[in-house]
Amino acid sequence: MGVYVQLKKRKQIDVRGHPTLFQAGDWVEVGVGYARQLVADGEATIPGDKFKAIVPARSGICCLPNQHASANLTSGVYGNSLSIQAGAWESVPFQRTLFWDMAAPFRIEFIPVGFNLLSRWHIAAPLVSYDKLAVSYGDTDDRTLTAAIVHDLRVLVYDPKIVFMRRCPETVAFLRVWADERARAKCPELSFLRALYIAKPLLLALPPEWRKP
Repeated sequence: MGVYVQLKKRKQIDVRGHPTLFQAGDWVEVGVGYARQLVADGEATIPGDKFKAIVPARSGICCLPNQHASANLTSGVYGNSLSIQAGAWESVPFQRTLFWDMAAPFRIEFIPVGFNLLSRWHIAAPLVSYDKLAVSYGDTDDRTLTAAIVHDLRVLVYDPKIVFMRRCPETVAFLRVWADERARAKCPELSFLRALYIAKPLLLALPPEWRKP
């Protein structure tokens, strides 16, 4: 079974074995796997209820408590096909959850790709940058705490405001550690990094391009 995607640029796609040139704005039916690839590459979108076709069951977004009204802004892309709830990040509310501080820039067309990556990974989160390392974050206390765990602060840093997480014992343990580390010092990026090194979940680093510039 295929799914219809709307192309964002000119694209040649095989239709029943025949290469066919489509224009930006055209709708074309493709396989689910290819649909995920087109969306991930920024070449197509899947508006409305068609989004269901490439999102695993029991997936949803958890935003911060004061952002529930903002969640409605995503309905132009998702329609009613994706569960969204607001609340404290203390548990994994869906089988596959995107924890998203909606003040953080994020390319929401990648959401179905992130959920599907959780078939193999416990957590997936975008790197903030390929250039800025942990040694550049936080104050002296933050860096001292982090160095005691990470040992070398010349490491890349993840964006703790955009985190895909599968519900499993490993992520339940990670959330407990992350809460403890947030309470110890104020830099969110370093708190998240310390929790990763302590709990050691199976983590996939996503490209910084997942974040909007």
